[in-house]
Amino acid sequence: MTTQLQDSLEATIMRYCEAFPIQIRSLLRFLLESERNRDLQTAIRDTRAELHRMAGAAHCLGYRQVGLKIGKLEKRLNDLSGKNRDVIERQLAPIIGKLEDLLELQSGLVPENSRLLMHLVADPTETANQTDRLLDLAREEARTRMMSKERILIAEDDPYIRDMMRSTLREMGVESLRVAASGFKVLKIINEYQPTFIISDWEMEPVSGLELLRCIRRGGTDLPNDTPVVFFTTHKDRPSATLAGRNGVNKLIGKPVLPETLRDAVLSVVERRFYLTKHGKHAA
Repeated sequence: MTTQLQDSLEATIMRYCEAFPIQIRSLLRFLLESERNRDLQTAIRDTRAELHRMAGAAHCLGYRQVGLKIGKLEKRLNDLSGKNRDVIERQLAPIIGKLEDLLELQSGLVPENSRLLMHLVADPTETANQTDRLLDLAREEARTRMMSKERILIAEDDPYIRDMMRSTLREMGVESLRVAASGFKVLKIINEYQPTFIISDWEMEPVSGLELLRCIRRGGTDLPNDTPVVFFTTHKDRPSATLAGRNGVNKLIGKPVLPETLRDAVLSVVERRFYLTKHGKHAA
């Protein structure tokens, strides 16, 4: 990992840590105002969606315990889905209390506590000789040239995860990148941008990653229906992997997404497509 990539990721994590209490206080204001002025079902749904995003960001940026705590609160809100107003009102005060408790996590949200950074700065010993290093360098240069030809579209609603992915892909040599905060926005810019590769969160609203994938595979866009699509998701069980595979996903990455995991997944798909094209075959 280069110093440039590490510096970029450190800056992203620093912004995340600084924004965390602001986001929590914003959610608290939203819930308190909604209790007086809005449809509580809508407020619970919107808050749950925001907590889902925040939990994913915490996991991906190396704060697993924070992600777990947010995930538990998200589940409590999800359990209120479809309940009547009286039930929601009874449960809202404890939920707001748990949300306030999340502010206590702020003291531990500093870059040096990020497991992502701890992992990245680790310096495992290597004994490769000069020949091996030269071969590795040649392969890396070839990969960089190959990646420079890609137009990659990232579909993810969390800005911190987008920043991490953007930094990683830039480091790989990708020159053309676009980001979209939802599956709906992806569909709006696909025809204009014509991406050659899509990296998408499975769970997005109002158009999920799975719906986006099906749309592409069935010819519902101007893209080739075999355009590579990689999902990253909390769905790590076999049925979910089978479902994604049957619908034509090229790769499924479990969260949290480490930079090297993203790198390996993207390279494996791009290199396989290059090999099949070179040998006159079609991707499976």
